[in-house]
Amino acid sequence: MDDLKFRKICESKEAIEEILRTILDDKELKVLESIQQKSIDEPIFHGVILDCRCKISTNEIVDIEVQVALDDNPLYRMRYNGSILTVENSPKSKEFKYEEIPKLILIMLCEFDYFRMGKPIYEIDRVVRGTSVTASNGIREIYVNLNADVREKRLKSLFRIMTTVDDVDNDEFPKLSKKKVEVNDLYLGGEDNMSGLTKEIFLDGKAEGKAEGIEQGIEQGTIATYVKLYKEKLIKSSDAARMLNISVDEFLKLVK
Repeated sequence: MDDLKFRKICESKEAIEEILRTILDDKELKVLESIQQKSIDEPIFHGVILDCRCKISTNEIVDIEVQVALDDNPLYRMRYNGSILTVENSPKSKEFKYEEIPKLILIMLCEFDYFRMGKPIYEIDRVVRGTSVTASNGIREIYVNLNADVREKRLKSLFRIMTTVDDVDNDEFPKLSKKKVEVNDLYLGGEDNMSGLTKEIFLDGKAEGKAEGIEQGIEQGTIATYVKLYKEKLIKSSDAARMLNISVDEFLKLVK
């Protein structure tokens, strides 16, 4: 499941809730708000498109990221995302107090085992060196290894839903399963089954490709579609390049 599809799934508060209840092992967890996806982009720093942001009943802000390939430093990426979320959601006033900055839960769903210990879930703790004393700064940082061999039934079901192409009808994750079917129909069903923004972008790209008479890939709308998605800030250049099996530099040349 790439991040573009995951963002669409996360429009459903109920689907996010099922994911978070499992990863955070909290059956009572409630998602209060699924925050509308947008590009956080300012001239003073590198912009970022967060895959899924929501607020839960503990008033914590949760960011869930999908990382298919190990093509960057995930720990530093999480630090950067947390910094942006902290600044964006902190009080904007002269009476600013540090205790008022938001508490965050940063989760990365990985199709690789970054720590190479075979565990399904890694949570990073801040501790005083040489002791067991914790020093929390209001951020929980969690990495999920979707390729882990797990026996716990619910976690195993979640991993299967997240990593298989097939639609999964799963009673433990009814909302997530339903949303995945909808998203698969939208993104994988071909031109006849597309709808909304995806179909609009695909048809625009196809028309542009035919009009310019460029190579077959563009004539079919494939390359033009990813270029359009990138320009609309719905996908990152690295993900578009991976989907097209070309380098990021080659993709950015196509964009130009």
